[in-house]
Amino acid sequence: GGDRGGEGGREGGGGGGGGAVSLVCPNAQVVLRSALFTLDGVSSALEIETGLWVDPVLMAWLAEPDSTEAELALPALYSRYMVGAGAGGAAAAGHAALGAEPGGAEQLEADLRACWALCGQLCGVLKASHGPAGVAVMQRELTVAQVLTDMELHGLPLHLPTLRRPLGEVQRRCEALSREAEALLGGPLNLGSPQQVSE
Repeated sequence: GGDRGGEGGREGGGGGGGGAVSLVCPNAQVVLRSALFTLDGVSSALEIETGLWVDPVLMAWLAEPDSTEAELALPALYSRYMVGAGAGGAAAAGHAALGAEPGGAEQLEADLRACWALCGQLCGVLKASHGPAGVAVMQRELTVAQVLTDMELHGLPLHLPTLRRPLGEVQRRCEALSREAEALLGGPLNLGSPQQVSE
């Protein structure tokens, strides 16, 4: 079947075969959730084809996993990745979106152009951090977004503040275990390194 993700903005893709189209989806999970409520005959987010989707928020998170939620907001991403991207190019598109009059077709066009330009910038960043596998990594994360959307649909939303609550205790426990292991071995040990742990 074709692409059934009926939200987001479409732009012509230069990298695909005959007539391939990419769907620009800032925050794909929100788009998936909306699509499930608007598409007839679709009961699971996994039924929605995301093979040509690009999500600038997801790409930025993959490039810099320690980014905060505020740092992954589109205005912050425009400021971080599109400064100096070239007059009339990505930087201009980002500033146009931020300065456009709210509402109407003009705002929508500016937003979509800016998101598309941002995706282009992030593609290069992702390739630099993940190599040729960058696109495959993004597709895998989109599948995770589909699963999380289905969880929400069935009343099991992922609540990030609740997940973060025990983080400090887990980190302290890991540090204590690391010190204990180093004392037993008589030298430094990185428990996050599978190679060192196996040796």
